[in-house]
Amino acid sequence: MSMPNRRDEAAALLMEEVLPEDLGGARVLVVGEPTGRVAAAVSARGGRPTPWRRAGPGARPWPPDGPFDLATVRLRRERGAFLLALHAAASRLAPGGTLWVHGANDEGIRSAGKRMAEVLAGVEAVRAARHCRVLVGRRDERPVRGALADWRQVGEIALPSGRRPWVSYPGTFARGGLDPATLALLAHIPRLADGARVLDFACGTGPIAAEVLARYPRARVEMVDHDALAVEAARENAPRARAIVGDALPEGPFAHILANPPYHDGVARSYAVVEALVRDAPGHLTRRGDLRIVVQRQVPVRRWRPDATVLHEDGRFRVWRIAR
Repeated sequence: MSMPNRRDEAAALLMEEVLPEDLGGARVLVVGEPTGRVAAAVSARGGRPTPWRRAGPGARPWPPDGPFDLATVRLRRERGAFLLALHAAASRLAPGGTLWVHGANDEGIRSAGKRMAEVLAGVEAVRAARHCRVLVGRRDERPVRGALADWRQVGEIALPSGRRPWVSYPGTFARGGLDPATLALLAHIPRLADGARVLDFACGTGPIAAEVLARYPRARVEMVDHDALAVEAARENAPRARAIVGDALPEGPFAHILANPPYHDGVARSYAVVEALVRDAPGHLTRRGDLRIVVQRQVPVRRWRPDATVLHEDGRFRVWRIAR
């Protein structure tokens, strides 16, 4: 869902500048880097890059087995997500291997060294330019949380159909909880016929799918999200739904598409996902189907679909209906 932005480009360029000139066949784990520049630079310098992304093309919930000689980690703004990526990468390093973290100043790179020192030795800043920094540390014998199960969190949420246990992972949408926008959308789930095919787009940890199935057990529900860890949680929270990792609409037709889509790319606001969904979803609907989305009031839905109707609005959100 997210495309590389200026922070990604600047951070990747700085990371390129500090990579060793001759990697001599070293195995390099490249974590969360969306531009592809770092992996390309590793190859150009004789290294063997292995990208790992939890979101986007080729996403997977946990990195491949090591050991790796070196790892680079693109800083994530959300602390829990960064810690997960840091521990995951460190767990795949050979003893003495180096781990580099690169990111922008306004993403918190200045304080990232404190987190790195929990799992790495000799942490230091090695370069600062273009409002970005690169920090490096060395893998030693410090313990790490090196398995996906170490990061599984079980709490509780209150869906309209009742309270229930809820699985999440760090960095998943709404911290794995139920946000006010999703709650507004849940009040406008349509009446479903038995066997109706429903898509929960940008499903997060699966509250929309779980509520649909609680009300309409005979519905055929599918979920899609670009975050592999969100999908991992959603599979547990809505086990009767089909879960897909991706950022595209699956093949239709659907009777209904329900979505609380993202409109931020990192720290920047972006309506690209909402606009694409509003324009493309009708082509994935049955003849009488509809798209129901919830977004902040200022999102210009009618700019893209003048015939969109408002089902609900309050001081922050609108729930929109768009028919085929």
